[in-house]
Amino acid sequence: MQAWQAGGRTHVIGLVELYAAVVGLNTWKESFCNDRFILFTDSWPAYDVIVKGTSSVKDWRNVLLALETIDESHPMHLWMARVPSSSNPADPPSRGSISEIAFLGKINVIDPVCPISKTQMRSYDMR
Repeated sequence: MQAWQAGGRTHVIGLVELYAAVVGLNTWKESFCNDRFILFTDSWPAYDVIVKGTSSVKDWRNVLLALETIDESHPMHLWMARVPSSSNPADPPSRGSISEIAFLGKINVIDPVCPISKTQMRSYDMR
């Protein structure tokens, strides 16, 4: 966050949304291997750079580079979908609530690895 806010930038929610997508793709790459799946976002900027695979903004490109760590042994068939927050199934968990998705059954909370710094991240248990 500090690096993204350097130079006075205060609005970094798009980068945070992009980062969350990249963490998810890296974390579940084995589960998604050779499968088709939909990645939902309510952020037009995050949607745009993931679909394009690039950005004119250096910080955004640096986050996208972490997708290159997903090697060819984990091919994915990704479809991006932009949905409003109220329809985004990822929105409640990102706000610390899983009650809206409890109908899905058992939910595993994991501790992912940051695809940029390679450090262990700590999830929070929302149950």
